[in-house]
Amino acid sequence: MTERVIKAYTESETTIVPEEIRQNLANALTHYTSDVSNILQITVDYSDPAFSTEPNDLSVSVVDLGDFILKLGADPDAFDIVYESQFNHITQQVGTLTHRDFTTAPAGNTDRPLGLMWQFGRATGILHKLTERGSFEDPEKYGFSRLRSTIEERAENVGVSKKEARLQNLYRAAEDSFLDWS
Repeated sequence: MTERVIKAYTESETTIVPEEIRQNLANALTHYTSDVSNILQITVDYSDPAFSTEPNDLSVSVVDLGDFILKLGADPDAFDIVYESQFNHITQQVGTLTHRDFTTAPAGNTDRPLGLMWQFGRATGILHKLTERGSFEDPEKYGFSRLRSTIEERAENVGVSKKEARLQNLYRAAEDSFLDWS
């Protein structure tokens, strides 16, 4: 799958992805999980020649990628393939957070956990918006509650109380970012 395939199906609003290949294209997109994650999570215009994703150097805008995923979403099973791939990637990233990440704001200008929360909220919000445009919605599966539960589970696994002030701030950051995009 390259940006040419994505762009071919997003050139116009009337271009459709044939029903027979939607799931195949969704499966192909899962081979680019990290790249798709970059496009959905990071506020960079990857269609600009100065930027490209890791590791496959895709140059696709979030708008084109979203349109492509939406067109795949004409088949809910195809959308779920992409959604689950992205949510599994987010879950792996959440799994890197430590007790300290959930309890102590770092000194200095860099706050990796806070940045990750904004990225997780952004990606989940964009995908949630696509579910609404695609007329299928399950808030437990596609909404913010699933992201919050994933973060909550990780915090619990590393021994952090749900009442921890830093954890509450991280939840708010993720939810704010989610709401900005959904």
